[in-house]
This record gives sequence, structure tokens and C-alpha cells, in this order.
Amino acid sequence: WSKWTPTITNSFNLPDEYLEDTVLDSTLLYFTYSKGFKSGGFEMKGLEVTEFEPESVTNYELGMKVDAFDQRIRFNTAIYYMDYDDIQIRITEQGRSFADILLFIDNAGAATIQGFEMELTALPLPNVILNATTSYTDASYDEFIASDVDTSNGILVQSVTDRSDEDFAAIPELTYSLSAMVILPSAIGDFSPRLSMYYRDSFFTGLDATAWDPQFRDLATIDAVTLWNFRVGFTPTDKDNIQL
Repeated sequence: WSKWTPTITNSFNLPDEYLEDTVLDSTLLYFTYSKGFKSGGFEMKGLEVTEFEPESVTNYELGMKVDAFDQRIRFNTAIYYMDYDDIQIRITEQGRSFADILLFIDNAGAATIQGFEMELTALPLPNVILNATTSYTDASYDEFIASDVDTSNGILVQSVTDRSDEDFAAIPELTYSLSAMVILPSAIGDFSPRLSMYYRDSFFTGLDATAWDPQFRDLATIDAVTLWNFRVGFTPTDKDNIQL
């Protein structure tokens, strides 16, 4: 397979005259248009060799990077919109017998992924560093027609099902993090304790059509997670004479 995938990026800084008498040090705005491509291939589906088609995506991104208050604050943000065609996903399917569970790559069809990202770094004091990040992802299938097997009557009945209402697998909608670090000078070096928190929203993990059924959906969903971490770093003053 082959594909022409151009990228066009345009960025500019606001002139200094626009930043005078403001708290802004610099402001960068940018826009990106890009095409992406992932080659197709072949994979085993049970005892059969199946082919999956190439995946292509068109991406639009608008972003901004700002430094302010004598570079004590830095703020970055970007919003994006991605239009997929023949998106490749890994799915499972019932085989010809009840014991056969087939795992393979297939093309779901059309999909849209859009969202935004933000990052803020602040230095309220010379030895204090604060950081915050967040991202929001809205992923949806515009077209997802897949094969299915009905086993409710004790026999295998092949059918075709529309899975476009399903959530994307393994993509949390919301994530964010917070951290604070303090640099503590001493005679032997700098100690830097850091406390951080990370949050990840719940997400769907089902790879087959049955997992989206309301009676099984909770079993195929990973709960939201909040992680707290604490660490202490040390940078010696005399790096050439370190004794442990």
C-alpha cells in the first residue's frame, strides 16, 4: 500500500508591541493540518488468513503556548479533531464452535476522535514548582459493522451487527494530574520532595459485541483510578566527591 500524507503547519508569535503593558512575556499560536496512514496487513483468524485494509486519518490541531509573569507561568493548550477512515481495531469473535474465541485485527470503518489538552506550570516562589495537566477525549464510531454470533438458543447463528454505538476500548474520557515540588538547599546538596496526583476516568475494555450488552457492560468497564505518589530527589553540591 502507499499513501500521500502531507502536513501543513503555520505558527506565529504575537509582536512585542501587543505584549507591552501586559503580564505576557511571549505568545505562540499554531495550526496544523496533517494526514496519517497505517499500512494494512494479514493476520490469522482461527485457521483462516484474513486481510485488513490500511487505516488513514485527517488531523486538525489548533494550539497556543504562553509565558507570563517574567516566565514564572507557562500555559500550553491544544484542541484537535481527527477523522479516521477504515480505523484498525483488535476485536474478538465467536468461532465455529463454542470453544473457539478468535482474536484478530479488523477495520471498524469510520471514526472520530476529538478533544483538548492543557498544561500549566507555575513558579510562585523561586524554589517551588507547581504543575497541572488535563486532557479530554471524545472518541466515537461513525460506522462499525461487524460479524456476530448468537448463542442464546444453544446453536451458533452467524449474523451482522451494528456496533457504532459502542465506546472506544481502552480510551478514558478524562485524565488530569497535579504535582508540587519544593527545592530545599543544604550544605551537602539540594533535596527536592515532590507530591503528585494522577486521575484516570473509567473506560470500556470490551472487544466483542456482547460486552456492550447492558448486563455485561459493568464487567467490561475498568473503574476510575486516582494515584498518589511521593518521592524525594537529591542533587549533591560537590558531584566529584560523593561518598556513600
